[in-house]
Amino acid sequence: MSLTRITIEQLCNIGRTRVLSYKGRLMVTDHIAHEYLFREPCRIDAFLVLVCLRGRLSYEVNLEQYEMVGSGIVVNMPTNIIQFKGSENLEAYAILFSSDMLDSIPYDLRQLANSYLPIKHYFRARVPLELIEPLIPYYGLMKAYLSRPVLETDSIIGSLFQAFLLSVLSLMRQQQIHELDIDQSANRGSRLLYQRFMDLLAQHHQQERTVQFYADKLCVTPKYLSMAIKEYSGRNPSDWICDYVIAEAKSLLHYSQISIQEVTFRLNFPTQSAFGKFFKQKTGYSPSEYQKGLNMLGRSTNIKA
Repeated sequence: MSLTRITIEQLCNIGRTRVLSYKGRLMVTDHIAHEYLFREPCRIDAFLVLVCLRGRLSYEVNLEQYEMVGSGIVVNMPTNIIQFKGSENLEAYAILFSSDMLDSIPYDLRQLANSYLPIKHYFRARVPLELIEPLIPYYGLMKAYLSRPVLETDSIIGSLFQAFLLSVLSLMRQQQIHELDIDQSANRGSRLLYQRFMDLLAQHHQQERTVQFYADKLCVTPKYLSMAIKEYSGRNPSDWICDYVIAEAKSLLHYSQISIQEVTFRLNFPTQSAFGKFFKQKTGYSPSEYQKGLNMLGRSTNIKA
């Protein structure tokens, strides 16, 4: 069963006047901390490049907590669940682009992008401001031409996007050895097992919620898997599994108009009652209470799975 994703066009409907888009294939915004956009867990059907200039941003990628302080870059892939948790004095902008936009660029640049993006589920690095500053004009120029289109807008946006993407890929290559998400002090075996476990969890969490299933996939015992995951992350595999299911449930309840019964089916619960009990036990409120709270805040939207 395919995972639910929100498209750029649908994200623009949520952001309303705070974002600018190009044919549903590219979106730019500097309202990073705006609660409409990434307040709830979401899986965006697009690559997200976040350029931070100063301030602090707390966020989660696939339930793992991160913080960007000062200048840096974050590149998020379409398969990930991302959620922004809070910010302080943040100055940043985001450019999102779809796979279709990526396919429209020249073959050699597309090959270069494909050599970086698919093998990186997620990339982040603190980068000195002087290395980040060359990226700033791209946002301003894209924003200007999307705000006031001209006859040549298609060609201009295409050229700006190519130059921006090449600059980002170059920066990723330069900063690769400085990535913050690799904890060199941790036990290497536990770290690798944890990464494989999280990859499997991203693929199978809609259908499988037992530690036994993931242990079998990884060819280890449940006891060993629990020990290794606990050693590396400080949490048990069962905790990660439950939190992943809750994040997926919130994404479905927030971004789609499917019924709670359909959410129950997609997450492989035997009954709606069983799903409701699980959701309330983990969040403190029922699925319907969660949806009503979003609707009262005006955050419901017409988004298909």
